[in-house]
Amino acid sequence: MTSFTSFSLAKRALISVPKFVRGYATPTSKIVKIPLTLYGIEGRYSTALFTAASKKNNLEHVETELMKVKSVIEKDPKIRSFLEDPSLSRQKKKDGVHQLLKDGNYCDTTKNFFTVLAENGRLTETIKIINAYQSLMTANRNEIPVTIISAKVGF
Repeated sequence: MTSFTSFSLAKRALISVPKFVRGYATPTSKIVKIPLTLYGIEGRYSTALFTAASKKNNLEHVETELMKVKSVIEKDPKIRSFLEDPSLSRQKKKDGVHQLLKDGNYCDTTKNFFTVLAENGRLTETIKIINAYQSLMTANRNEIPVTIISAKVGF
């Protein structure tokens, strides 16, 4: 067999192999403008949640639900220790989060977000992420947090 013949056989083999094309995510019809750049783990997760909530047009609803979750975490030390316990498996934490959220009529965006936190082992950062989301919402409403200190006049 000559080299020309082997070359033409190789060429035919390559032509007959199906070509696979990698598909990328489809472009979204709505581009979300993030009002504030946040850094760190809480910044990444809160920005992702802001983007998802914005695409579903339920930014305020998600904010309300996060405030409800935050108050439950702060009031119940058992839930707080559950979220911060590193000895529990991610699956147990995921199941626990589903139990926590099933009773409160939470939207899919919030439920999916907490599922992602559980799967990625980031439930320990829940309060920081909620606070970062609050910062994004404050910036989105064009609010500026202000602290006023005044002297008491008259005794």
